[in-house]
Amino acid sequence: MLEKKFPLNGLIMKSAIQIEFETEQDAVMKVEDVKKDNMTADEPVCFQVKKADPKDEATTFSVKDGKNTVFGPVELTGDYQDVRFSVKEGQELTLHNSTGHNMRVNNVGCAE
Repeated sequence: MLEKKFPLNGLIMKSAIQIEFETEQDAVMKVEDVKKDNMTADEPVCFQVKKADPKDEATTFSVKDGKNTVFGPVELTGDYQDVRFSVKEGQELTLHNSTGHNMRVNNVGCAE
């Protein structure tokens, strides 16, 4: 679930099913188990991320759960790259990059 710092940017949303999200630095996602089948197991988190503007300077990207890094750091480029990891349901995750520039997120959710 997208919680905070995901402003609507209609210029990048191509259609009702092709939705990219613009994210601000330290945007927050919260993990929800949509199946509600095993609420004690780790839940997969999947999405794609890239720099919002390909001309932005080089940056590294990571996902944090409080002070702990659960993904990354990886170099963020102008092309989408896959992000996949598992955490407990209910955890709040912060998307962070080293320059503080906006990012774009796409394909939120895991197809299993």
